[in-house]
Amino acid sequence: MVQKVERRSCLHTPRCSLALARACNLSCRYCYEAPWDKQQTALMSEDVAGRAIGLFGRYSSKKGPEQVTFFGGEPLLNSRLLERVVAWTQKATPGKVFYSLTTNAVVFPNSVMRLIRRHNFGLKVSIDGGSEIQNHLRPLRGGGPSFPHVIRNVDRLKKHRRSVSARVTLTLDNLTPRQIAEELAALGFTRVGIGLSTGRSWRKGPHDIHGPAIDRLLSEFEFAASEAETSIVETGKAPGWFPFERMLRKLADAQPWSGEPRCGFTRGVSTVDTDGTIYPCHRFIGMDRFRTGDVWRGFDDLRIRELLRSYAQQVESSCRDCWAYPLCRGPCPWYIAHEDGGFRPPDDDSCRLNRRFLELAMVLHWRLSFLAPEYMESNFAAERSERGGSPVGQRSTG
Repeated sequence: MVQKVERRSCLHTPRCSLALARACNLSCRYCYEAPWDKQQTALMSEDVAGRAIGLFGRYSSKKGPEQVTFFGGEPLLNSRLLERVVAWTQKATPGKVFYSLTTNAVVFPNSVMRLIRRHNFGLKVSIDGGSEIQNHLRPLRGGGPSFPHVIRNVDRLKKHRRSVSARVTLTLDNLTPRQIAEELAALGFTRVGIGLSTGRSWRKGPHDIHGPAIDRLLSEFEFAASEAETSIVETGKAPGWFPFERMLRKLADAQPWSGEPRCGFTRGVSTVDTDGTIYPCHRFIGMDRFRTGDVWRGFDDLRIRELLRSYAQQVESSCRDCWAYPLCRGPCPWYIAHEDGGFRPPDDDSCRLNRRFLELAMVLHWRLSFLAPEYMESNFAAERSERGGSPVGQRSTG
C-alpha cells in the first residue's frame, strides 16, 4: 500500500471542495468542528474562491473544475459567494460542472433554490430526526429549536426538485436509525443517509458512539439485514433504511483490491478553507499540521507524500493481518489522525463494528444471490458487467 500511495501522491484532481464559511447558525452538541469556535464568523472571500477555482481548474482537461462541493460551517451563510462561484464556473465550462451542497437548511435563499434546480445540484440536508431529537442535538446557535426552520425550507425545496436527501448523524442520543428513517420519510425526505459520530480512534466525546453502544448499533444492523432479506425476497424492493446497498455493490463487483487508499484523502477530496489554506478533506480544516498547500502557491506535494506515506504505514501495521482489510481498506484518515501530524491505530470498537457489518453484508449478498437473483441482477449487474466482475450467484464474497 505504501508504494501505491506514493505513486499517486501528486495526482491532483479537478474536483474542488470549498469551505465557504466557518460560521454556523447551529450549535450541534457532537460537532467535530468545536475547536473552530473562536473563528465562527469567518467567511471565504471572492479572491480566495476565485484562486481556488483557478487552481483546481489546472488539473482539468476543460477550462475549469469538473466538480465543486460547497461545505461549511454552514455554506449558505455565504450564499452570495456560492452564486458567484456557480456563475464563474458556468462561464468557463457551461453545463459541464457538477455541484454538490451539504446544508443544515436553517436558511435557504430563493436564489440558491433556483440554482439548485437549474444545475441539478447534489444536495444533502443535515437533520438528525424528528423535532425532539433535532432540537436537542442541533439547537440554533444562541438557543432555540431548529426543526421548524429546517422543515419549512425542506417544504420549499420540494417545490423545486423531486428528491430531497437527508444526512443523519447517529450519536449516543439517537441510536434508532430505523425509526429516524421512517420519521424523515414521513416528513418528505426521499432518501436518508446515516453517518456515525464516533469521535477519533484515540479520543471520544460525550456523544460519540463507543463501548456498549456498539452492541446496540450492531443489533440495529442485524435487524436491518434480516428485514432487507425479507422485503427483497417477498416484494422485490429494499426497505426504507437499507444500510448495506453500497457494500452489496462492492461485493457484486468482485474486483481484486488494488491496494489503493479507501478515499480521495489529499487528492479527490482536498478542501479549501476560508483563508485559502488547503487541507486533505473538510474534516481536517483547522488542523495546522495537516495543511497541504494554499491557493496562492498551490499544492505542497512533498507534504502530501509525507502524509500519504505516514497513513499507509500506520494502516499496514494495524490492519494487514485482518481478514476484513481488503473490503474495509483501512480506517478513515481523519479518524486516526492526531494533532501532532501523525496517525494512531484504529480502536477495537470501530474495528469490531466494521467487521460485523461486513459479515452481515456478505451473508446478505450470498443469500440474495440465490433467493432473489432477479433483484441482484437488475440492481448490480450493469455496473459489474461494465467492469468485468463475477456473475451474480457466484459464491465468492469478493
